[in-house]
Amino acid sequence: MSQSHTSFRLEDVRGTHPIILLFAPSDRSPAYENQIALLQEEAVLAPAGVMLARIFTNGDSYLDDVKLEPASADQLRTQCHVDDDMFLIVLIGRDGTEKRRDDAPLQPAVILERISDSTKSKI
Repeated sequence: MSQSHTSFRLEDVRGTHPIILLFAPSDRSPAYENQIALLQEEAVLAPAGVMLARIFTNGDSYLDDVKLEPASADQLRTQCHVDDDMFLIVLIGRDGTEKRRDDAPLQPAVILERISDSTKSKI
């Protein structure tokens, strides 16, 4: 039994969820492993309603726990200008705009601050 793949475009979720895009050569890349450990340690994703896209050059890519179609992963890599051998984290706000990008793992507090900025209305 094969697992189905889903298509995904950033435009499809604009206005609904903040998104973390994690790009890496593979799920064994040290920077990727470090970032995932930080996210899990601080439980950043669930409370903020954040979607996580993990886009790998080698191996299957995922949106949360669902496999992405290879074309969707390639399109995200092209849209964000990411080289195949590069680690990159991109924070996309609920409004669909890029809030931050970094080529090194980000601390959970930084991610939460940027996500909070994009999900709460200003008074």
